[in-house]
Amino acid sequence: MTRIVRSALVAPLALAALCPATADTPARPQTAADAAVLQQTATVATERAGRVISAGSPDGRAAAGFSASNVQFTSENGETSLSIAAAIEVQSYSAPDGEGYYRISKTKIGAVGTVPIDGKSKGGNLFAGDSLVSGSKLKLSVTRLSTRVGNGGDSTPQIAAAYKACVSQNATVWAYGQADRAGATPVAATVSAGLNAQMNGSGNINFDRIFGEAYRAGGAGKFIAQACSPGVDGAKFADESMLIEAYGDDPEGYRSRFLPKGAKLSFMGIDASFGREDHTYLDRAAFKLPSVPRTSWEAGAYYGQINSDLTFSWRIRGVYGQTYKDNDEAPLCRTVSIPAGTECIKGPDGAPLRQRTGLFSVEARKLVTVSDGTQIAIAPQITYKTKDSNIGVEVPIYLVPDEKGKLSGGIKAVYNSKGDEFAVGVFVGVPFSIFYN
Repeated sequence: MTRIVRSALVAPLALAALCPATADTPARPQTAADAAVLQQTATVATERAGRVISAGSPDGRAAAGFSASNVQFTSENGETSLSIAAAIEVQSYSAPDGEGYYRISKTKIGAVGTVPIDGKSKGGNLFAGDSLVSGSKLKLSVTRLSTRVGNGGDSTPQIAAAYKACVSQNATVWAYGQADRAGATPVAATVSAGLNAQMNGSGNINFDRIFGEAYRAGGAGKFIAQACSPGVDGAKFADESMLIEAYGDDPEGYRSRFLPKGAKLSFMGIDASFGREDHTYLDRAAFKLPSVPRTSWEAGAYYGQINSDLTFSWRIRGVYGQTYKDNDEAPLCRTVSIPAGTECIKGPDGAPLRQRTGLFSVEARKLVTVSDGTQIAIAPQITYKTKDSNIGVEVPIYLVPDEKGKLSGGIKAVYNSKGDEFAVGVFVGVPFSIFYN
């Protein structure tokens, strides 16, 4: 296993969350042990990469069990709900392809339950999103996140060039630090030339062996090895990324090699929701407004991408399901004798109607940093319901952070084409995440 192979998971800034810099992580797993290390690396990187597949967690960070981070109270338009989420994760990798990249994947199986706790959720919640199911509900989902990472085909020459520059400079530094500088200078030059001769900038260079031998030789070799090789005792640099930052000609270009050009983090999944809600209707024969429970359901599939700097994402989703629709309201009056006069009630005219319908949605999320590090976010969504050809538009703007600094409140404009309805509301307790729940 060579040095360039062993350290190729030194992450670029764009993927620091998915693949944290680790000097001892194999980028191209060759053995079961290497594969285990790689899988552990992916496991560590759950805070950001895991949120994209949080399976409906209201705070975007579902994890196995019912910890505090899985419980969320949301309040919007005067309505409050309680949500509890749980999930399990499976992570995997694939062998490197011909271009030197391999794929890390995460699959999450999750569940989230939501219960209105103030009894006022029916028909009024502005934050309906792209779900057909309302009221008390359970959502199950399976989501897969994947991305290609690796050292790419052109990293080795860049690393070798940085090593050579480092070796030459530190050979001079070593000689300058010796009492007999004149005698030390040709020794340093010989060591420098010998090391550089072994780093020809191509092929499968074993930097571990090269600098390991120099370190064991002591003197100038040990000094240079500690200054230039992340893999030896007392090393100055933790990884090649730091070395190239100090001695490379194109640090940004080196980091970009960990991603194919224009690479994105992609995700896809399926979900299903089941909900139960009470419907009140006008019973003309009994002259009353009884309430009956009805069960609705939906099944959906979605696909989306997140840009590599983790500030923008988009998703498309299709849903088919069964819901219940209230009839139009109508008054019902009758004559009473005590006291003499007319008594009237008003409500949906008849029991709720069952209907099968589809829904399609497109959503984008953008995190924007304004002056002094202040952040705001916007998450517009457009939905289309096939049954009644209703187009809905929601534009939440996140402006208010919670006590932990996470954006969780703001204002939202909502429009429904059916009835030409427009509303503006204030929401709190709905944390923003660039990753889809």
